[in-house]
Amino acid sequence: MFYQYVHNLRGLAILLVISAHVISVVPFDHSLVADMVRSVLKNCTVIFVLIGGWLFSYLASKYSYKSYLVSKLKKVVVPYVVISIPALTVYLLGLKDTHPWVDLATLKETYGYFGQVIFYLSTGAHLGPLWFMPMIFIFYLLFPVFKSLSQSRLLIYMLLFSLFPAVFLGRPDANDDTLQSFIYFLPVWLIGMFLFQHRDTYQWKGKCFFSLVTLFFLALLAIYSLFDWDSRVDLILKIVAGYLLFSGFSNFLNKPNRFLGVMADLSFYLFFIHGYFIAVFRGIFSRYDFLPQGVVAFIIVFFVVIFLSVLSFYFFRFILKEKTGPLLGAYR
Repeated sequence: MFYQYVHNLRGLAILLVISAHVISVVPFDHSLVADMVRSVLKNCTVIFVLIGGWLFSYLASKYSYKSYLVSKLKKVVVPYVVISIPALTVYLLGLKDTHPWVDLATLKETYGYFGQVIFYLSTGAHLGPLWFMPMIFIFYLLFPVFKSLSQSRLLIYMLLFSLFPAVFLGRPDANDDTLQSFIYFLPVWLIGMFLFQHRDTYQWKGKCFFSLVTLFFLALLAIYSLFDWDSRVDLILKIVAGYLLFSGFSNFLNKPNRFLGVMADLSFYLFFIHGYFIAVFRGIFSRYDFLPQGVVAFIIVFFVVIFLSVLSFYFFRFILKEKTGPLLGAYR
């Protein structure tokens, strides 16, 4: 059975992830409204991972451990390496000599070219959004554990247990610790699995849905306006937001949606590629101060990044044809 609402939600999730990266490079003032918008969009990767856990439970029975790893190798790992080539080249040739959390001089002195490639690919440090990839590989490697849990009553207990270290540690500030990122997102993945096993918990209808959404949104705004953003608190908030999105989409967006469908089909490719366009805009805004700022700049850059990312897919598909999927992880 194909769950159209989850496909549509996956399309929205990748848009939220991209929007969070866009707002990180667009100049904003430090007004209350601007800070709240940043807080709402920040950490939307939680929703993306929540969907990942749901899809894992949906698909796990179709795979053995070997076939699952082979599938991920072909559809995720190879495209990750291929799309990383331009970013790796920039660092290996010394075209960029600064990094938010890597001492590039020490890295070059300590490792040869091959060692640097291994370091970058194993950390995702070569392009902002790619920190996610080494982390998600850990989830892939633990396929037997998660598959066993998906068929066990222990899932709910492991889910609750995993929340404690996640909330205690929080998300690494610079996304510079793959293991900590895994610990942080582990309960999110498990909650996604739980939601698949108990779809009735969010597939409910009635006026109370809109009341709950309204109350949650007001609570969200209150928390973001009164307190500094904290990844530990935001983990819980984004999980609740993800749950409400599952409910809303299952009730109101369970039909094919052309735009969200394209975003969902290309979600992994968009996750891979949009970082390059974000990097270009980061350079532009750092050099020129006469450009639009704030909400206007955010809207413009967001749609330009989406447009260029999707356009690049069709460009590569024209050149690579049937190899587009295996090489770039884009299947449409």
